Amino acid sequence: MTGNAPSFLLLCTQAVLAHRQQILATYEPHDLHQFRVHIRRIRALMKYVPACQDRLFRQAWKEYFTVTNAARDWDEFDVAAKSLLSHEHWMTIQLALRQHPAREHEKVRTMLDSPGWHQHIRNWQSFISNLCADLQDSETQLGTRVVTEAVLAQTRALTEDTPVAWHRFRIAIKNLRYVAAIPRQAGHSAATSTSLIESCERIQDVLGDWHDCTIQLDLIRSTAVQAGLARVCQGQEIADLLVAGLKDRQLLLLEQARHLRLELPANYSALAGTA
Repeated sequence: MTGNAPSFLLLCTQAVLAHRQQILATYEPHDLHQFRVHIRRIRALMKYVPACQDRLFRQAWKEYFTVTNAARDWDEFDVAAKSLLSHEHWMTIQLALRQHPAREHEKVRTMLDSPGWHQHIRNWQSFISNLCADLQDSETQLGTRVVTEAVLAQTRALTEDTPVAWHRFRIAIKNLRYVAAIPRQAGHSAATSTSLIESCERIQDVLGDWHDCTIQLDLIRSTAVQAGLARVCQGQEIADLLVAGLKDRQLLLLEQARHLRLELPANYSALAGTA
């Protein structure tokens, strides 16, 4: 694995700023998703590459990321409702609850044009320009820490089979995927990293959808949603249909997750002690 940490962070930052601009111009869920993905990549590098570690900046990125959580949850809720309900029922629930996602979208836009955000970006760009970190040793970092964390998290998930254990495995897979993507993001060819990323993506897609079901079920049961649906015809019936569909989907996804295994290339397996 070769690359330059400032270059990688700069690429991620440029992506964050590009999607920020799109969100401010015309909010689209895709742009918010990509905005969040690139913040995760920044935070993953700062966590696992010693020369890039800075607690205050990593915390600041987390705080800005957190502001977008509710908007993202509502975006995914709408996608789930559209896929599980009839068009008529989907339109009913969308109209009944439209003020909630609109409010969260506005919070994101306000955050992205706040004095605090602009100052954060100025300070962050200064931090990158003064950073000197070679990623030559990142493969060792990856093998000895990130892979090991993912392997252990998978073992615990399969053994304990609890929502908490599966959630922790999902997070470990995310971290592994983002760190493994560093050479590709930096423009370097890395066949080993590519195969590892593909394995992570398969698991992350299933566990991500499973976790979304949990969030969506919580949203349906929330006071705000229950109050909104109480004001429309067939509101409770629609909620019951959505809950049933989400529970079925959640069980199916978890069963799929139980049969997936992280596929490690030989060199990573050896470093992680799993060969």
